[in-house]
Amino acid sequence: MNLLTSLIRRFEINLQQVTASIGLTAHAGGGQANALQLADTFNTVATVATTADSVKIPNVGLGPVYAWVINNGANSLNVFPQTGGNLGAGVNTAVAVAAGKRTLFYSTQTNVWLVVGVFGS
Repeated sequence: MNLLTSLIRRFEINLQQVTASIGLTAHAGGGQANALQLADTFNTVATVATTADSVKIPNVGLGPVYAWVINNGANSLNVFPQTGGNLGAGVNTAVAVAAGKRTLFYSTQTNVWLVVGVFGS
């Protein structure tokens, strides 16, 4: 079974658990320690005042195993893992989501995520 098929199956199984936050504001000044903690399946960040303002991916033990981060802000957004985690760019390293882009993250195990795709114009 490939990753996309696995993701679709998991989405179908967990459909009733889909949650969303809209109109979020990324932590000004960026950084992992004070990044806005995301908690939902769909996370729409409306305000990214300066480049590299930050959010932190949901804690897989408390929420979804996939998460969308949608950047509707004016600047590039940094998405950090939980402390000690990895989004595929290295331990405790952010993944940038450009303004106007949507990124799908998929958790393969505790505190380890993959970037499945980046979407948007």
